[in-house]
Amino acid sequence: MDRHEICISRPGLQRHYKVLVNGEIVMGGVSNKTSVETEWILTVLAVDSEQNAKIELITLDTHVLEATNEAFRELSIIANQLKKVTQTLVCTIDKRGKVLRVINSAQIADRWNQLKSEIVSMCGRTGDMTDFFNINEKLFNDQEILKLYVGQLEFFKLYFNDLYGRKLSSYEPRKTENAFKTSFLSYDMFLDHDEDSRLSRIRFKGVNFSTYKKWLSEAYGQFPFVDVQKITPQFTIEGEYLMEKENGLLKKAKLLWEEDVSKELRSHTEYIITEKHSSI
Repeated sequence: MDRHEICISRPGLQRHYKVLVNGEIVMGGVSNKTSVETEWILTVLAVDSEQNAKIELITLDTHVLEATNEAFRELSIIANQLKKVTQTLVCTIDKRGKVLRVINSAQIADRWNQLKSEIVSMCGRTGDMTDFFNINEKLFNDQEILKLYVGQLEFFKLYFNDLYGRKLSSYEPRKTENAFKTSFLSYDMFLDHDEDSRLSRIRFKGVNFSTYKKWLSEAYGQFPFVDVQKITPQFTIEGEYLMEKENGLLKKAKLLWEEDVSKELRSHTEYIITEKHSSI
């Protein structure tokens, strides 16, 4: 494997991406399928000598293309309203994509105050909304908490995916939350990295998932329809990323995450990122 580090390395570039997320959750034998689409507009404003980058990220509204559960559509409308607070982000990231600083935090706090006023004018300040207001008040007005929150946004987890800013091995241990966010899952990752004069390509696949008896109880013991004594979960984590060699920006990516526990409990999520157009 070529050990060349992939980093965002040139300022003055902009890329417009379409992000498609296809998912299915089977819970208690009931299947809920969703397909949603959003767009990212990424502008690289500056890159310093340590390869820290100042970026602007605009995240457009999420559109529900398919949902077998109508409540999901309603939740998406609410989520889009809250997402407008951080719809435009200006931040500094390191070469691995970790958020170091949210630069437009004052603007974000102003947007939160505006959204809060709109909610109060429509719904009033009811007791049911107290926790919602308190949590978000602290989130959008505390620089450190905001930085952590932004770093967990879908863009940063998907775009960089622990592939940037370091020399990749062909085989390395990984650890991630399982699909149901009930436990952390350890496994090994095989990676293959090749490149031509223009593009770098990384393919990866998870193997050797660690699912010992105690882990099974921790991950699935809270689901009454799952007998942890009788399950052998199957996992799929695999993907392919294509980046521009000259500047490190993503061209397209595909990621598949499956957790098949039983006929009663299953998760399938497919992420597809494609470039709409670019400007230099």
